[in-house]
Amino acid sequence: METQKPKIALYARRSFGERLNATFDFIKENWKLLLKYTTYAMLPLCLIQSVFMSRFANASDLFGPEFGQSVDWDPATVAAVIGYLGYMLFAFIASLALYSIVYALMQVYARRDERLVGITFNDLRPLGTRNAGRIIVMAIIVTFLVIMAAIVMAMLAFMSRWTIVFSLIAFIALTIPLALLPPIYLFEQVSIGEAIGKTYRLGFATWGSTFLMLLVLGIIGYALQFVLSLPYYAVIVAKTLLTGSYSESTDPSIGMRFLEYIFGTISLFGAYLASAMTIIGTAYQYGHATELVDSVTVVDDIDNFDQL
Repeated sequence: METQKPKIALYARRSFGERLNATFDFIKENWKLLLKYTTYAMLPLCLIQSVFMSRFANASDLFGPEFGQSVDWDPATVAAVIGYLGYMLFAFIASLALYSIVYALMQVYARRDERLVGITFNDLRPLGTRNAGRIIVMAIIVTFLVIMAAIVMAMLAFMSRWTIVFSLIAFIALTIPLALLPPIYLFEQVSIGEAIGKTYRLGFATWGSTFLMLLVLGIIGYALQFVLSLPYYAVIVAKTLLTGSYSESTDPSIGMRFLEYIFGTISLFGAYLASAMTIIGTAYQYGHATELVDSVTVVDDIDNFDQL
């Protein structure tokens, strides 16, 4: 009789290779459910986002040689701006849904002896709703902090070239630990202020391995995204050769536009699937950092999720 592998613990000290293995083992064990629920949530959003992406791409004259001069707000320019804003809005909504679903699955997996066997949407909904609300709060606070940091960097830029270099190094050093903020704020029952404080406490203690985790998973994810985006790039190249430009004066065939839309949707969906791998890996990096720095196993908050 085949023996089931032990459950993948979230909070455990692991070497870098073991953290990668834990990430891929979780995906391997639960790939059907991950694909099922991410498809339910992400595919409709990608279908809408692809419409805005096409509108923005087809009006790229907005970023032509005269960009930076006075903008002629003709219908094509307005369509491009609306396309860009719509694309960014649905990118945020899709990221919100992706983080909420992936971490809800990991939270349920951590607190159930039977793991994810037999779970339904109703099992995920309370956690997903909670996660979505927390992500919105986190996004607002992080955006505010980034704006403040950008203002400080702009002020330092007027002082000397050395202050610019220093501010860039400081910005990078402060940004890497923020990768641990989502799992800390979503997995633990803490305020956003406490989560940010713990983010930098754990993040600075494991800065090198956090950066390496993001780098390795980012490269793997980019390779996956590139493969899934090849058909979209091929359509764009073919469209350019056939029409000569992306301007509104051209009239590519309906079939070409349809292919651009379908492959654009696949490209977006592939990008989010690749991001899910980094989201999972970041959670195991957080679990390792928690055990390494605090030397305690944090389970109470996860056990209390079913009471939310």
